[in-house]
Amino acid sequence: MSCSASIETGEVAFAASSCLTPLDFLVTAAVCTGWRRHVVAHIRQSGGAFPWINGPFGQIMQADSCKLCQQAVSTAWFDQRHFVLALIVVAERRQDLLARTFDVLDQLPAFVPLPPRDLRMQEPDINGDDGWVENAGCITRYDMGETMAKELQRQWSAAYLLEEGVEATNAQKLCWNVIDRWRAVWSCAHCGATTSAEVQTSARQCVLRHPSLRGCEWWQLNMLMLSGGLLDEQSLPGKAPDSRTLAAITLTYWEQRQVG
Repeated sequence: MSCSASIETGEVAFAASSCLTPLDFLVTAAVCTGWRRHVVAHIRQSGGAFPWINGPFGQIMQADSCKLCQQAVSTAWFDQRHFVLALIVVAERRQDLLARTFDVLDQLPAFVPLPPRDLRMQEPDINGDDGWVENAGCITRYDMGETMAKELQRQWSAAYLLEEGVEATNAQKLCWNVIDRWRAVWSCAHCGATTSAEVQTSARQCVLRHPSLRGCEWWQLNMLMLSGGLLDEQSLPGKAPDSRTLAAITLTYWEQRQVG
C-alpha cells in the first residue's frame, strides 16, 4: 500500500470509528508517518485523553495494575522492610487521591506494611516535620511519563522475572500491556491538551514518617496525575480536583529499627 493510500485509509478509519483506544492511536501513529497528523487532529478534536480518563479505561487499568502488584508482593523475594510498590489509581471527582491510593493498597496481603489509618487522612504539610510532608517543588514534564513507565515495569517485573509457568507468562504480557496503555494515554493527554477544559497533568511527592518504640518507618508516594476536566481554580496545590483523576503511583517503604 502506498503512503498516500494509507493516509486516505487512516482518514476513513478515524471518521468511521468511535471505539479507538489511546493504545490504538499510538500503534497507528507508529505504523505510518503520514497518519500521525491525522492521529493528532483526531485526538485534539475528540478532547484529548478526556473521554478515556472519564470512562472505564482507567478503571480497567487500575484493576490490572493491582493484580500485578499483588503478584509482585507474593513472591519469595519480597522484602517487607524495604520495597517499592507500583500501581495505577483512579480517583473520582472531589475524591482525595492519597486516601484513594490506600483504599486500593488495602487489597494487598496483610503482611505488606501500610500507614496506620489515622495517619493516612492527615493533610500533607509542606513545612511539617512529622506526618505527611509534601514536596512543593514538583514540576511536570512530558518525559516524566516515560520515566514512570520504566519504573512501573521495574517494579512489576518481580511478578514474572524469577517465576516460571503460565502465570508468569501471563503476568509479563499484562505488565507490557498496562505500560503500553499508560504511555498511550499520557501521550494523548499531551497531544490533545489545547485548553484548560481538557486534561491537566501534575505531579506530587509526599513522605510520611512514623516513629515507634521499635524504630521509625517511612512511606514515600510519587504520583504522576492526569485530571480529566476543569480544575477548581480555588483549590490549593495538592487538593482534590473537580474531575476524575488517573494517576501512576509508586510507594516506597523503608524501616529503621532500633530494636528487634
